[in-house]
Amino acid sequence: RTLQAGDLPKIKILDLIRVFPFGTSQIDDIPGLANKIQQMGLSSNSSNGSPGLPQSFCSKFLYVMKPDTLIPYDSYVLRSLQKRTGQSLKTLEMYYSTADQFRQQYFHEKSEEVKKIRLKTDPEFRKHLASLNMEVEKVLSWKLTDKYLWCEEYVRRSKAVGRKVI
Repeated sequence: RTLQAGDLPKIKILDLIRVFPFGTSQIDDIPGLANKIQQMGLSSNSSNGSPGLPQSFCSKFLYVMKPDTLIPYDSYVLRSLQKRTGQSLKTLEMYYSTADQFRQQYFHEKSEEVKKIRLKTDPEFRKHLASLNMEVEKVLSWKLTDKYLWCEEYVRRSKAVGRKVI
């Protein structure tokens, strides 16, 4: 949705990703990669007709690479975090800081919820994460945070739509 259609733009984005100088801060990498894709004209057009800033795509890409350190930047999660805090989260730093505070409070790696889910995970999954030097508990902690916040906003929107229909 946020990338230009067709195989050629996707190949150019893949080439860009291969040489992109990823650092240690995803908060810097997401807008850096998104800006580069936008500057190269490889993102789809925004409502004003100019190339959009594909931050959501870049955050999802980095989530695949580092599922133990972040969640995708998502409008549902953003809205849920804003409702919970009563603040407008205008920067990626604010988004990720607030998401991590929520994670630490409700789904910390040592929480009962994470322990329960870990017991149900496939041993091969745990083995593969370990081979990638990733902590299963931290991956599950971030995954629960993402799913909970996303579903919270989904339910809120579903109820709002239901009220309007009735």
